[in-house]
Amino acid sequence: MKRKFLAIVLAALLALTLFPMTAGAEEPSVPEPLAGPYALTVEVSGAGALGVKIGDADPQTVAGSQQFSVDKGTQVTLTWSPEEGSYLDTLSVGGTEVPAGEGESETSYTFAMDKETAVAAAFAEYTMFYFDVSIEGPGTLSMLENGKWEGVAPMENSIEVTKDSTLTFKAFPAEGAAFDSAAVDGQPADVTETEDGGYMFEVPSVQADGSIEVVFTEKMADISVDIEGPGGLFMLENGKWFGVAEGEGSISVAVGSTVTLRAYPEEGASFLLAVVNGQPVNVTETGDGGYEFKIEDIQADSTVEAAFLGAIDIGVMSQDNTTGIEYFLPSAMVVPGSNITPDSWLEISAVTGGDAYASVKAAVAKFGTVFKAYDIALMNGEGAYQPNIPVYLRFPLPEGYSTNPEDIRLVHIGADGSVEELEFEWKQGDDGTYSMEIQTGSFSTFVIVDSSKTAAAAVTETKAPKTGDTENMMFFLVLAAVSAGLAGCAARRLNGKKAR
Repeated sequence: MKRKFLAIVLAALLALTLFPMTAGAEEPSVPEPLAGPYALTVEVSGAGALGVKIGDADPQTVAGSQQFSVDKGTQVTLTWSPEEGSYLDTLSVGGTEVPAGEGESETSYTFAMDKETAVAAAFAEYTMFYFDVSIEGPGTLSMLENGKWEGVAPMENSIEVTKDSTLTFKAFPAEGAAFDSAAVDGQPADVTETEDGGYMFEVPSVQADGSIEVVFTEKMADISVDIEGPGGLFMLENGKWFGVAEGEGSISVAVGSTVTLRAYPEEGASFLLAVVNGQPVNVTETGDGGYEFKIEDIQADSTVEAAFLGAIDIGVMSQDNTTGIEYFLPSAMVVPGSNITPDSWLEISAVTGGDAYASVKAAVAKFGTVFKAYDIALMNGEGAYQPNIPVYLRFPLPEGYSTNPEDIRLVHIGADGSVEELEFEWKQGDDGTYSMEIQTGSFSTFVIVDSSKTAAAAVTETKAPKTGDTENMMFFLVLAAVSAGLAGCAARRLNGKKAR
């Protein structure tokens, strides 16, 4: 009986041990993990190093493999320093990659130690590509680098860039030149003109070596040449004289340049004049029989006309029998573009009385009160008209007038009543007579005033007469041409023409 009771007690104790009562029972406590230190393993590969700063301690540089012991909760900061030509490709902390790859703005990464942690940093070398640069013509090429435009030299391997880079260029033509084209790897580039006079284009996401070609051209102007009469025209180029052919666009020059030309008459002929863009120009006689002139700072297409006189009809030379005034009317045969017809003449009449005389007297009062006035009109079969080129006039000095050219005034009164004192050439003939020579492009009233004969009103302007300067005076060139070989022809025309 005792044995049976003992067995029951032992069985109950065993059950309580294996199956404790839940009511009021407490869970046994689980031991907490240790507070550290934890192992921090740092592995660095490639051309670079990691800076490891643990808590407040000074950072340590790791360029290979190193292990640290770090207390729980301590802040760890990683910084990276790639060598030149390299970059931080990947950075992982505890097996998780953090955003510190190529092109990222982060320069450090911080985390808290809460377990054993492995850090892996991999540095890689940049992939470099090279561009050959060719610049043709007058201009420059610049590339945008770090927010600034830097000049680019035209040479092989001129530009070194990394893979995936985007290159921005701007081409600037030189003064007087123009941008023509830009090409990348032989293909035309998409170019945008900028406000500063440049031409911008891009090379996006570089993936291989390449080439840049930029072409500039000089802005050109064409000069059309017309040569009338027996003679030739030559142009100075690179220190040598070259013959110029007639025709439209015969000469092509860079905009802004200056062209030097010489006109040479043939033997027995004479040079008359040179006209640039419809205007007679100054010429300088050279020692070799030529006549030199220039066209300066050419900005647009132009025209050049050179006229020579030979055994041809040089125009109409006449003298008015009543007044003794002589005139020369060059037709288009003499001056290219002249609107003076071969049947033209000057109708000349003296102003001697009436309202017209009173008006002239009032107009020239400031010059003097002794004067001779003439109404002159250019006429042809259709009536009066104005010339489009200068016309030569020679006024004989009226009898009794002062022979001192300082005393003589030659005045033009326009159809609108305007008064202009004219410059003139003072001439003395072999017979002792005096005359005044001018060229004019407008006909109306001309007045010769002797200011020495009476006290004149205050004169606000004085124009001294010329005394022999023949530069840029068309009619003097004509006279020289006549005396050089056409005097007989001209004399026959004069003697044979009835004065009007």
